[in-house]
Amino acid sequence: MRLILNPERQNVEPGRESAVALSVTNTSSVISGHRIRVLGLDPSWVTIDDETLSLFPDATSTTVIRITPPPGLPAGTRQFVVEVESLTPPAETDQIAGELVIPTRAAMRLSLDPPSSTAGKEARIGVVLKNEGTAPVDAQLRGHDDPAEVNFAFEPSTVSLEPGEQFLATSRLLAKRPWFGSPKIRSFSISASTLDQSVAAQGSWVQSPRFSRGVLALLGLVVAGTIFAAVIAGSLSQVVDRSNANSQLALQVAQAAQNKVAIGTASLTGYVRLAVSQAPVAGVTVNLYQPSDLTSPAASTATTTNGSYRFTSLAPGSYDLSFTGAGFAQLWYPNAVSSSGARPVSLTNGAHRRGVDISIGALPVSISGSVTGLPPAGAQLAIQLPSTNPLTSVAPTPSSTATAVPNGIIVAKTTLSAAGTFSFHNIPSPETYQLVLTKTGDASVVQTVTVASGQSESGIDLVLTPGNGVISGTVEGPSGPIGGATITATVGTSTSSTVSLTNSPNTGDFSVENLATPANVSLQVVAPGYAAQTLSVTLAPNQHATGIVVNLQPGVGSISGVVSTPPGTPAGGVSVSASFGSQTLTTVTASTGTVGSYRLANLSVPGTYTITFSRNDLLSQTVVVQLAGGSPNASGVNVSMIASTASMSGIVSESSGQGIADATVELVSGTSTYTVQTASSPVAGSYTLRGIEPGTYTLNFTRVGGLPVSTIITLAAGEDVTRNQQLSPAAGITAQVVETSSGQPIQGATVDLYFSSSYAPGAPPLTTITTNANGEFTFPNLEAPQSYLITVAYPPGSSPEASYNVTTQEGATVCATNGSTSTASCQIQLAVAG
Repeated sequence: MRLILNPERQNVEPGRESAVALSVTNTSSVISGHRIRVLGLDPSWVTIDDETLSLFPDATSTTVIRITPPPGLPAGTRQFVVEVESLTPPAETDQIAGELVIPTRAAMRLSLDPPSSTAGKEARIGVVLKNEGTAPVDAQLRGHDDPAEVNFAFEPSTVSLEPGEQFLATSRLLAKRPWFGSPKIRSFSISASTLDQSVAAQGSWVQSPRFSRGVLALLGLVVAGTIFAAVIAGSLSQVVDRSNANSQLALQVAQAAQNKVAIGTASLTGYVRLAVSQAPVAGVTVNLYQPSDLTSPAASTATTTNGSYRFTSLAPGSYDLSFTGAGFAQLWYPNAVSSSGARPVSLTNGAHRRGVDISIGALPVSISGSVTGLPPAGAQLAIQLPSTNPLTSVAPTPSSTATAVPNGIIVAKTTLSAAGTFSFHNIPSPETYQLVLTKTGDASVVQTVTVASGQSESGIDLVLTPGNGVISGTVEGPSGPIGGATITATVGTSTSSTVSLTNSPNTGDFSVENLATPANVSLQVVAPGYAAQTLSVTLAPNQHATGIVVNLQPGVGSISGVVSTPPGTPAGGVSVSASFGSQTLTTVTASTGTVGSYRLANLSVPGTYTITFSRNDLLSQTVVVQLAGGSPNASGVNVSMIASTASMSGIVSESSGQGIADATVELVSGTSTYTVQTASSPVAGSYTLRGIEPGTYTLNFTRVGGLPVSTIITLAAGEDVTRNQQLSPAAGITAQVVETSSGQPIQGATVDLYFSSSYAPGAPPLTTITTNANGEFTFPNLEAPQSYLITVAYPPGSSPEASYNVTTQEGATVCATNGSTSTASCQIQLAVAG
C-alpha cells in the first residue's frame, strides 16, 4: 500500500479542530480492506471520518482525520503516527508520521468577583486570572482610580500561570471613609500586565459613611422612643453587615470553584525511556489528571530530547499520570495499561518530586515459528537487538530473563525441544530484532526480523544445518612435513579434532570440517617433541580456509608464575600469551586452586618469548623471558597488575568536622562526567568514585545553599586517590525576637518559612520553628540564592505580627530583617500585651 498525509505538519490552536487528509492507495492485485488508527495522541482528541476503507487494486481513497487538542495545551510540537493495517491476506501494516505545532500565543482573561462591593473603610475584591494562551505567564497586578484616593494591595501581587490555569488573587482596597452624607461611589480598575499584554476590568466600591442619613434621622427621633430607635439602627447596621458578608461569600464561592485547578508550589519531574534499550524518548505526551476527573487532564506537557518532562506550580494533592507517544501504547504511571491500575503520585506544598520515571514498552507482539533441518533438540534460540557480532551476544546457558551483555541486549531466549517450535510473547514493537540460533557442532543461524507497531510475526522458518566451515593446510617442521600432529579447532564451547596425514606424498596435510560459520576459530597444533602452536583463523559465512601452514619448532620448555591483581578484583581469568616469531600460545590464569597461577607448556627451546598479560579491567603488562637448552623451564615469572582505571574517595564535611550528606561530588572532563552524592550513613559525607578513565578532570564539590569548591586533578591508571573537602555552611536565616518596650527576648514565638514566589494566605509553610530562651531562631540548610518570606507570631496560634522578605546568600547565614550577613544585632520587635 502507499500512504500520503496532507499536510504532514501544521499549526493548530488548542480547543479548535484541525484536519489532515490521509490518502491510501491499494498497490496489491486484490480488493483489500484497510483499518486506520492514530498513535501518539490522546484518543479523545481524534476522530476519523472513515476508519475502514475498502479499495480495488490500484484504487485510492481519502479520509479526513480531525484533531482537536484540548484548551490549555502548552506550546510545542506533538508527533503522531497514522497506522494503516491491511485486513486482507497477506496482512501488512504501514505507517506515516505527522506533527502538530502548538504556536506560542499570549491570551489572558481578568475578571472581578464581585465587580461591585459595599463596604466601609476597607473592601476586598476577588481578582480572577485565567491563562487562555499556550505559554506560561507572570502577571503583575495593579489598581487605579482617577482621584487617586484608593490604596490597592494584592495577595499575591504577582501571579504565575501555566497554560489553561486559573488563579484567584485578593485585592484589598483602602480609602478615607466619609463621616456624613450619602454613600460615596468609587470607580476603579484593576489590571494584570505581562511582557506581551495587559488586561483590565472595571469595578465599583460603594463606600458607606460613618453616619448615614438614616442614622441622623434616627438620632432626631430618639425622643420618640429609645428602644424603637435602637431597633431601627440595628436593622440598618445589619443591612451594611449583610452587604459585607455577601461580598465575602462571593469571594469564598469563587475560591471554592477554583479548587479544581488551584495553583501551588509543588513540582513533579521524571524521564521516559524505552523499556528494552533505556534510550530516552522525545515527544511523548504526559497528561496530569486529578483522580476525581480522568476525562480531561489538568495539565499536559511533552518530553524533551533527553526524555525529561516537568510540571510546576502544582497544588498539594494526588495526581494520576498517563504517557502517550507515537507508536507506543498508552501507559499509566507506574506501569498500567488502564487508569484503573494507575498509582497516584502524592504532593505536598513546596515538595519537589523527582524520579517519576517510566519505561515505555510500546505495543507488545508475539514472534513465533519453527526450526527445521537437523534435529533442533537442545539448540538455543535468542531474540536480541541488532549487534555487529550477534553470536558473541548470546550467553552459553539458557535463561528466560532478559540479559545485557557487551555486544548486544538479549530480550528473551529459550532452549528448543525436539518439536523445534518457538514462540516469544510480550516483545516490544515497533522494533528490528535478530533471531540467533546456535547448537554445538552445527552452523549458527542469524535472521533479522522487523515487527511493525502492534503487528505480530508468525510462521518464521529457521533451518539448522551442519557446520559448513573448513580449515585445511599442512603441518611442517625444520626437516619437512610432520605427520601424526593433533589439530584441534575450537569455536566457543564446540571443539573438532583431526590428525595430520602420515602417508606420502600427503604427509602433514590436515582438514578440519563442519565448523560453524561465521566464527573466530582457535586452531591448536601439538606434535610429540615439538612446541605447540596456536593460530587464530576467522571464517566468513560458508568459508573454506585452505593453504594454512603451521610451523612447529623442536624442543619443549615452559613458563609459569602467578599473577596478582588489585584488592577486590579476581586474579583468575587474566589472559597470558607467549609470542616467539610466528608462534603464539595463550592461556588464562586459574580461578580455582592456586588462584592467579598460569603455565605455558610445549614451548620451543631455545627461544626468546614476549609474555603479555591482559584483561579488560587491568592495565596490560609485557615481560620478556629467554628459554635456553640448559634451562628450558622458567618458573616464578610473576607480575602484579594494576587497574586500567582510577578511583577516588573521601569525606565532605563542615569546618566543624561533621560530615555533609547529599553533597554532590563531580569529576568533569571534555568527554566524561562522573557524579556521586555523599552518603548519610554509615559515615556521613563519605563518597567513592570508581572506574574513572585516566586523565585530567575538574573536581567539583557542591551542596545546596553553599559555596561550590572546584580544583583540577589528574588521575593515572590504577591510582586510588583520597580527597577530603570542607565546604562552607549552607545558607541560613536568623534573628532574635524581642519585646518592643522592654527589649527582653521572647521565648516560644512561632516563626514560619515560605517561598516568597509561592506564598498564599492559608498555605502551609515550608517549615516552622519556635524561638529559644534567648528569643533566637535560625533556619539552616536553605537554597541560595532564593527569596523567602518569614512570619512571626506570638503567642503561638495568633495571627502573624511581623513578616519579612529576605534573599539568602550562598555559604552565609543572613539577618531576617535586612538580608545582611552581619547578624550581631539582628532583632525583630513584637508588642506583647501586658
